[in-house]
Amino acid sequence: MRDCLEIFKYYLRGQLKNDHLIVTDHEYLFYDQDKVGKILFYDHGFVEEIILYHDQVIFYLYYQFSSYAYAKKNFDGMMRVFRKENPLKKVIICCSGGLTSAYFTQKMNTFLKYNHAPYIVEAAAYDEVKDMVNDHELVLVAPQMRYALTQIQESVPQAHVEPIAPQVFASYDCAQLFKQILDFVKGEDDDSSSI
Repeated sequence: MRDCLEIFKYYLRGQLKNDHLIVTDHEYLFYDQDKVGKILFYDHGFVEEIILYHDQVIFYLYYQFSSYAYAKKNFDGMMRVFRKENPLKKVIICCSGGLTSAYFTQKMNTFLKYNHAPYIVEAAAYDEVKDMVNDHELVLVAPQMRYALTQIQESVPQAHVEPIAPQVFASYDCAQLFKQILDFVKGEDDDSSSI
């Protein structure tokens, strides 16, 4: 098994040679402009794979090396995430002035980081949404702005716009808002698989 692990490490050096690779006995560190990847080797053949995007974990895998093929499959999955541009999905919470959404955004980003969820939430005032939406996929509208939902949808046709339930917004219920984000992502995945 030790020989297979050494062959796997040799394979990694070849695959990562263009990614600013730093190699030590037990760690392979590689990076690009936004992401840092780490592959750590422990006693008894345990391997840990991590990708950080702006200090947020977006990929984590811990496994025991059982075969070259199994490790290569895990590494290939890691590299699909590492090579993906803008791996974090961005969400805007929009309210009238950006103040109440800023507080919810702060709580939400803490929740997302704690749960290792690959999303970033940003706050926006109603008149800022159009300028911010270019790299955002979802705009969530605070209950007090529900009257402007149609105007927001028309101003940002490239993004999906939907309201936040009043009880979720008023109680800063991060778990429920996260569920709303996941429902949107799942729906998007279902749409793309049917094409």
